[in-house]
Amino acid sequence: DTVRIIRDAFVDADDVALLSTLPMVEFEQDWGEPQMDESVEHHTLRINGESFRFGIGSHANSRLLFSLPKDFEMLHAVVGLDDESACGDGAEFVVWTDGKPVWRSRRIYSGESLPIQVKIRGARSLELRLDRGGDKNCDHGDWANAWLSGGK
Repeated sequence: DTVRIIRDAFVDADDVALLSTLPMVEFEQDWGEPQMDESVEHHTLRINGESFRFGIGSHANSRLLFSLPKDFEMLHAVVGLDDESACGDGAEFVVWTDGKPVWRSRRIYSGESLPIQVKIRGARSLELRLDRGGDKNCDHGDWANAWLSGGK
């Protein structure tokens, strides 16, 4: 038997929002469809052995566009390739606001995770992109525990 502990908790407030609770305006994705609060294959989000209760599971190449309902200041998340896809050649995570790139990760490989905090102050739209490495095989990218802070 396996015991799985998920320790994530989120308390709604006026100045924060889980990204997975905001409507996605549009998306493009090379394989499957983005999933809210689960991996692209409908499993618990899991990066480098750690499970996450909230977030977005996608697949490279992907472009996920959100319209922001208020002026948030920061995007917080843990990014990485989901443990369900340990055969890929890595992918890069990219954040765009209002049609412009504002942050790009190095290439992330299976077994790696990267906590991020990206300034998005004043943005009306937020776009999450996942750019594949050499091929699109197994590039199941997670934007785990993705949330916004500083909403006014």
